[in-house]
Amino acid sequence: MGIYAVKPRFRRVLRGTARSLAGRGVTPDQVTSAGVVASGLGALALGAGRRWRGAFVAVPVLAFARTAANALDGLVAEESGLGRPAGELYNETADRLGDIAFLAGTAAVPGVRPVLALGALAAAELRRSWGSAPGRPGAGAATRAPWASPTGCWWSARPGWRRP
Repeated sequence: MGIYAVKPRFRRVLRGTARSLAGRGVTPDQVTSAGVVASGLGALALGAGRRWRGAFVAVPVLAFARTAANALDGLVAEESGLGRPAGELYNETADRLGDIAFLAGTAAVPGVRPVLALGALAAAELRRSWGSAPGRPGAGAATRAPWASPTGCWWSARPGWRRP
């Protein structure tokens, strides 16, 4: 099951949190920024794993926080009525920075070849920009490939990875 299969349910679960954040005056841009911070901390945790393996425990928690912030920022915009084109641009830019931070951090993981991790980063970002090109023929075809998401790219960069 892919992430897009669970996204509607995930958004329903987060709706109450979005209402609460909007009611407290938290802006969508603040939520987006929190997601970028989670990505940066995730990259640092990946890098710290070279010296202290316990740092790897934080990686899935921070990945979840980034994913939740990525979903919550739009929900907070809906709940607060603060959605705007500049906010969408900030969101997309921040999403790319978050991807870059997290995936660049995989280059520091022991046993991962940095060139493969950075190649996975480039492939993920190229796929993402190709997938968002207006009127692109064959939409959706690229999303089934192992490089279709940052997570898929990371798994493909692992030593000993074999195509299933």
